[in-house]
Amino acid sequence: EVCKDIDCKLIKSLQPIGRSSSKKLDYISYSEQIRNYFHDYINGNISALEALEKMKDITKIYYITIKSHDSYVGLINEIIILTISCTMGLSLIFLYIDRVNSYFSILPIESWFISVIGTIIIIFTSYSEVGEITVWKCHSKLILLSIGFTFNLIPLLYKLIINFPEENKISNWVKKNPIIFFLIFVIVDIIQFSLSFIKPYITEDKIISDNKNFCICKVDHLLTGIIVGSILFVKILIILTFLFLIFIEWNIQESRYDLRFLIAAIYIDMLFIILLIVIHYIDINDYIIYFVIRDFLYIFIAISNYSLIYGYKVILGILHNNENKKSSFIEKVNKNFINTFNSTTEKEMCSKVSTLSPSTEEKSNDTIFNKQNLQTKLINYHYRQYS
Repeated sequence: EVCKDIDCKLIKSLQPIGRSSSKKLDYISYSEQIRNYFHDYINGNISALEALEKMKDITKIYYITIKSHDSYVGLINEIIILTISCTMGLSLIFLYIDRVNSYFSILPIESWFISVIGTIIIIFTSYSEVGEITVWKCHSKLILLSIGFTFNLIPLLYKLIINFPEENKISNWVKKNPIIFFLIFVIVDIIQFSLSFIKPYITEDKIISDNKNFCICKVDHLLTGIIVGSILFVKILIILTFLFLIFIEWNIQESRYDLRFLIAAIYIDMLFIILLIVIHYIDINDYIIYFVIRDFLYIFIAISNYSLIYGYKVILGILHNNENKKSSFIEKVNKNFINTFNSTTEKEMCSKVSTLSPSTEEKSNDTIFNKQNLQTKLINYHYRQYS
């Protein structure tokens, strides 16, 4: 009736539904979903509030936040991270308590500080999943995990290298240059992180039909994949080095029990790397589940490394309240050394005798003998009790 008196051509040609800005959602699909929700409301199938919420969810990108208007997951995560990281940080005071610090004599105090800070850095990786996902957050996740593992494990690798049962150039150099040794690994992490910006991550919207959309980090170039792969390769090499040295030094009295806990931490780290790779290829269509799985892995690996490397020593120190623990430990080591000195000397003499092979041996027999000799040497290292 109005259009009989007024030209309504302009009004009739206007587009009543705003076009979506999402690159992954075409307008035809977007418009169809809007109309379907509108008709559901008209037909009384859903309320006006539900219809508007569903219309909004078509294009809205959800993410975890500490504000509770969408979910309490972010707030709970914040409380857990702050509680755990503060507990880890405050536990460093035990390094200065006499009845406890004897359990930490295997490493200097500054090395324990570095190791615990590493676990805190790992747990802070969770913040890269909170808030709006950006390219910088994708890269920060990479560097936090890498640096966290370096800080957490390299002080222990230093100890294993200098504790090698036989004197060698590598152990001597590492012992004389502990700071340079540590900085080498940090510099490698920084270089790899810097190279990843040549072809950076991209953020991609996951458009989920009848569910909440969210954003993920994605490797969109072969070079980025190679750099990420190189980071994983370096960490795997470090883990393999740990396993080799732990086998060699398995029975050294000074670090006997520490190695039992350390190898458990290393196995869990290996499992963590495998799980990270696996969940990367799993298609998850719920942003809360997507966050919780990754967040759980970061928190779990941080707690397990902290507990198996540092935390258990605190508990032992508290439970075993012995003021003379350090002196009794030294006395025990001296006693064991005196009792085993003669047998160790005899083994070394036998080893020297056994290495005298006839000069007329054939080359093939020499090769077999050398292989057997290497195996024997590794086994002897494994059972040696002192570095």
